[in-house]
Amino acid sequence: IVHLVIIASYVTKIRSPLSWALFIAGGAVAFAPLPIYNALAFGGVTRMSYGQEALPVFKELHGTGFFGVTLPRMESLQGLLVSPAKGLFWISPFLLLGIVGLVAAVRDRVRRRDGIVMAVAVAVIVALALSVHDWRAGWTVGPRHMVSMPPFLAPAGVLAAPPSPPLPG
Repeated sequence: IVHLVIIASYVTKIRSPLSWALFIAGGAVAFAPLPIYNALAFGGVTRMSYGQEALPVFKELHGTGFFGVTLPRMESLQGLLVSPAKGLFWISPFLLLGIVGLVAAVRDRVRRRDGIVMAVAVAVIVALALSVHDWRAGWTVGPRHMVSMPPFLAPAGVLAAPPSPPLPG
C-alpha cells in the first residue's frame, strides 16, 4: 500500500510514452519475483506463505482476518508506540520529532507533496501494524511490523529541527 502511495504521488510527473514504458517495465521487473516465488513454493501466484502455516498456533494467528490482519486495537496502539517492551517511541524517542516534521512539511508549499507522501505512508504503516492480530510479533525487540516506518519519520525529524546558520567557509 505504501508503494502505491509513493507511485501515485509521482506518476503525474511522467509525460512521455517512453518514460511510461520504462516506468511500467521497471515496476514489472521489481514485482515479478514475488508471484514467481509463490507459484514455485506454494503452487499459485496468489498463494502466500502465511496461508500455508502448519503449526496450529500460527494457523490460528494468521488465519484470523486477512492473513492475520483485522481491525486496529487500542492494546496494539499502546504496545507498539509507547510501551517499554516494544514501543517505537520508547525505543527511539527521536522519531517523535518526525511527527512534528511531517506537520511542518505538509504546511510548507515546497515540501507539501513529499510531506503528504511521508505522512500517508506513516499512517498506513501504523494502521496495518495496529491491525495485526499478533501485534507482538513473537520475541522481537521493538515493533517488528513497524520497521518500515523510521525511513519516513527520521527525515521528517530532521525537518522539525530549526535551521542552523551556515558554517563559515
